[in-house]
Amino acid sequence: MEESFIKYIGNKCTSCEKAFIKEDDVVVCPDCGSPYHRDCYEKEGKCINTELHKKGGSWAIENKKNNEKLEENELKCPRCGELNPDNTLFCVKCGYPMQVSQEPRPFNDELTKQSNPNATTYNIPPAGIPTQNGIPPQFGVFTQQLNQQTVLDENTIGEYTKYTGSNPLYFLTQFLRFTKMKTKSSVNIMALLFPEFYFFYRKMNKTGIIVMALTILLSIPYVIYMVSEGVFVGITLPAIFANDIKLIGQIASVASILTGIMRVICSFFANYWYYEKAKKEIGECKNQGLSGDQLNQAIASKGGVSSTNVVVAITIYVAIIVGLLIGINYL
Repeated sequence: MEESFIKYIGNKCTSCEKAFIKEDDVVVCPDCGSPYHRDCYEKEGKCINTELHKKGGSWAIENKKNNEKLEENELKCPRCGELNPDNTLFCVKCGYPMQVSQEPRPFNDELTKQSNPNATTYNIPPAGIPTQNGIPPQFGVFTQQLNQQTVLDENTIGEYTKYTGSNPLYFLTQFLRFTKMKTKSSVNIMALLFPEFYFFYRKMNKTGIIVMALTILLSIPYVIYMVSEGVFVGITLPAIFANDIKLIGQIASVASILTGIMRVICSFFANYWYYEKAKKEIGECKNQGLSGDQLNQAIASKGGVSSTNVVVAITIYVAIIVGLLIGINYL
């Protein structure tokens, strides 16, 4: 192909409508500029773009207008530049997340967001996922285009999006990993730092209660040891513990290790537990015979987040610790 015709690569022949490639012999109509394969033009015997001829138009101008219209309804991947339909969640070429997210995310472990002047936000892959040149390798296994109607373990991506509420892209990325790669582990930083409160925030109340109960139970030896060290002014250690300070210190150390192990487990499996909960509760909403807006509202109500749960959990946690200190003081 001559250098002047390279610009036609990717555009379609006016006759056969096949896209031009580098090896093609391209000719153009001298009047309107419509491109053809040489064989196609010779076969037609003349330019068949009669509509353009009638209005005295130019193929180049019309083609530019059409491309601009297409781009208005498409999203350009910020990583590879590929154009994607506007409802696509992940780039069809490289798998990079395309979904817009503007909601506040106080309890999540996503590291970064990038914003442009139009307030469109693209999220980078979350922590704990290995990358190659910044691209998560697992996205290479996705051969179909992903959109709101894509089914993921009996529920659509759109339904999971409604369920997660805030920060849907991060969770969809994890959910896709669980189904496509058959793995159950990931890394959730907030579940490592504040596991019980994170679970309450995500309405995983049963898990939150279990983790908070274990946290309080494992903190008792440490609280007793801190009292013996005089950390809490005005609270004295009961005589029954006076001869066992060294043992209590050792128990407190073991309890701290167990607490750390519990936090790591929560961090590794919090996202999978949340996925299982989402899958179950979305299914329950469907089994109620709901559809349309009613189904969407039911899913959103079941899922989402709850700051109230966190406030209540913190209040109960502090009350129990204070009660423990008062109890120690009166023993």
